Amino acid sequence: MRFITVLVAWLAAGLTTVAFGQSPVTLKILEKGKGLPLSKAEVAVGGEKFFSDPQGVAKFVVPPAGDGKVTITKRGYEAGEIPFAELRPPGEYDAYLVPAVNDDNVVVVRGTRKTAVSRKSISIQEAAKVAPGGDPAQVVKLLPGVQSRNGNQIVVRGSGPRDSKYYIDDLEVPFIFHGFGNLSITPTPILSAVDFEAGGFGPEYGDATGGVITLRTKSEVPERPMTQFVVNLPFYSGIYHERPLSPDSGMSVSLRRSYIDIFIKQFLKRSQDKVGNVTVAPYFGDGHVTYFQKSETGHVKATLISAYDGIKAAVPLDASSSEDGRGEFNTYDGFLNVGVEKLERLDKDWKYVTTPQVYYLNGKKDILGNKIDDTSVKVRAPTELTRRLGKGEDLNVGIDPSYQVTKSDYHVIKFVRDDPTWDFEDAEKITVKRTSKATTLAAWTNVDQVFGATTLSPGVRGYYNSAIKRASADPRLRAKHMLGEGNTLKAAFGRYSESPQPRETSPDFGNPKLDFEHSTHYVLGLEQTWGDDWTTDIEAFYKTAYHMVESDAALNFNNSGSFKSRGFELFVRRNLTGRLFGWLSYTYSKTMERKTDRESFHDGRYDQTHVVNAVGSYKLSGTNEVGGRYNYHTGDTTTSVTDVVYNANLDKYKGRQDDPDASDARLPNYNALSLYWSHDYLWDSWKLGQRLGIESYWFKPQVQGQFYNYDYSKKQSFTALRAIPFVEVRGEL
Repeated sequence: MRFITVLVAWLAAGLTTVAFGQSPVTLKILEKGKGLPLSKAEVAVGGEKFFSDPQGVAKFVVPPAGDGKVTITKRGYEAGEIPFAELRPPGEYDAYLVPAVNDDNVVVVRGTRKTAVSRKSISIQEAAKVAPGGDPAQVVKLLPGVQSRNGNQIVVRGSGPRDSKYYIDDLEVPFIFHGFGNLSITPTPILSAVDFEAGGFGPEYGDATGGVITLRTKSEVPERPMTQFVVNLPFYSGIYHERPLSPDSGMSVSLRRSYIDIFIKQFLKRSQDKVGNVTVAPYFGDGHVTYFQKSETGHVKATLISAYDGIKAAVPLDASSSEDGRGEFNTYDGFLNVGVEKLERLDKDWKYVTTPQVYYLNGKKDILGNKIDDTSVKVRAPTELTRRLGKGEDLNVGIDPSYQVTKSDYHVIKFVRDDPTWDFEDAEKITVKRTSKATTLAAWTNVDQVFGATTLSPGVRGYYNSAIKRASADPRLRAKHMLGEGNTLKAAFGRYSESPQPRETSPDFGNPKLDFEHSTHYVLGLEQTWGDDWTTDIEAFYKTAYHMVESDAALNFNNSGSFKSRGFELFVRRNLTGRLFGWLSYTYSKTMERKTDRESFHDGRYDQTHVVNAVGSYKLSGTNEVGGRYNYHTGDTTTSVTDVVYNANLDKYKGRQDDPDASDARLPNYNALSLYWSHDYLWDSWKLGQRLGIESYWFKPQVQGQFYNYDYSKKQSFTALRAIPFVEVRGEL
């Protein structure tokens, strides 16, 4: 009898629910720390399953009585549970899922052009885990073919820093790294990938004989308004904001400024007796504004980016003319680039992209009263037209015209290179003010052609420079051959040319008759994929360079220099899948150079025979991660003083060198270990992340350079700090 009573009551409750239409629960599933909706999250209610829609909403009915739980699961997030009692009465509720460690079946996909031979494409997720300072663009310094150097530029396969090109999308910039703080000039949230080509690149790139670095920015409308701020002690602070303006458009803006110069000045004020009245205060800053609008056939992206780096230094010096006996050294390099990228798909086979831009560059140096001020304005309009010929086959045609005006204002000593009696203090000074103009025109074409398992990409780049009134052409060829699943043989050959710098072609202190610098690249490599977890890349390279610009006592500059660089690179990467990620990069290279063809080759000024970078990170949980890096390279080359001359007029000694560019000695080998720990504190719609660790630690001070005492009888070394601790707090709203 009791059983029948219970059954009737249960049926009555069910009929009442149907008859009177019990309201369902509306549950919105969001990511904790961001407040973003999560689609396709699975919601289990008793024996039934529901899935959230693109707005993160799932609707279901909770039993009106009794105990139980709603379970919410989604890959990449920790499972969540909500008791039935918390979802009564029916209505709208929010549920937040905490990010978790991805399982090993989740792989970060990296896109790259199929014919690129020496290109390494690193996703932002990967780069941010291991890059110095957590800045994704800095990851380039850890890749094979790159030599570790101080400053805001890099050395690639023996080529000097100015021989490489730096781009943000198609916007040309003079540097992408700040000289201090392990920071690039772009905020992390706007980046999508970092592309680096150490050599053998295609004809779309010109005026470079070294490598090419391109920071790719996002081409998408932000999902929601987001603000991020960062405080990094002792280096800098910054703020970033992005927001959608409409369903098809959005914008972002950022601003950063260092304050390490303030820290250093305060430290030195309290330590004058220990540091000998030395003041070195670096500073930097950057800003950007981006507007993006998409359409059915393409997009428009307008970008303004600006950055500057500088150093203010003062040291006790006999050559100083100031009352306190200190010599001052001030440098400043800054730029502003404004451009509009327009991409349009004309039909299923044709598309084009053009990026007209205006580029302003200012460089100032004041060294012991010798002042150099260069200001350039450059208008550039690179345009590329692509036609799809078939599966894996494309025809590319491009033009790259530019016009540049450079104003130079110099008040400097007249340098006499081969005069043993010449001295900095009593040298004659000259004043030069000049405006120079130059037009450069370049056109290029490239075609990707598939022949079975082989893809060939022949191309050529033609160019003209009005400053030297010369034209030339560079043929290039790249090839890939599939040896089997996961194995690709690749090769590249090409000629690469670079225009002289405006100061080198100046009629006052340069040589207007200079020619292009030329380089020839040979690359042979093998890529291997070992499942989803591991990849290896081995490359051998040989590079020759000729017509290199060198100083000349009679002509100021000439094209007599040359160098050659050979070596091989190993890159073993554990792909970003589950908890573990990292790689081992090893570069062996030998760079030899000479000033004229009459001389024999000797070690180059940029020669580092062995370079090793071992990096890794391990995700302890969805909000905790540890990582580190080990860096090693052969000591930098230096040139010894072989003779000393006493100048009785000035009562001082002057060192002489048989060949100022001989590079006959080396600094000690360099080692550095960096470790970090990061943790995210999550609230419903915002989060606060902390990152702390130690940069560039080693068991003994690392020598950064050497100098001589007053009479050159003793050689002394100056070293870097044994370790740089840091604390960074980053908030996202």
